[in-house]
Amino acid sequence: MAYGLVGGVGDHGRHGTLITEEIVNAAKLDTAECIEIRQNNIEQVEKALLRAYKTGLEEIGLVAEGYAKATCPVDTGRLRNSVTHLLKGYDCFIGTNVEYAPYVEEGTSRMKGKHFLRKAATGHGDTYRAILEKHLRGGA
Repeated sequence: MAYGLVGGVGDHGRHGTLITEEIVNAAKLDTAECIEIRQNNIEQVEKALLRAYKTGLEEIGLVAEGYAKATCPVDTGRLRNSVTHLLKGYDCFIGTNVEYAPYVEEGTSRMKGKHFLRKAATGHGDTYRAILEKHLRGGA
């Protein structure tokens, strides 16, 4: 077993240290496999993840809007054309501002509800999950 001397007495006041050849060889790293960390990037990573999350939510909102419009009952087209989505913070909402929408969605004593908004929001979880995963993995 060979030994190498690293440092030395009088080398800026440091004392020599013996290390084995195996340790020296183990310490030799292929620089292609190394990542040099020069600064703390936690804030940048956090910002990038939040951006990806919001971009994913925006796509989910558009897709949910499409599902709602595809299943929305149509008479004049006003209700269908009013369906939209809104991002608020880290939440995505789908809805409409048409005054009769709650009656179409939930129904009345004489009419069964169509639940086109609820189905669009809750009926496609696997699709929405895949969209969000795609964005969080860096695919846009």
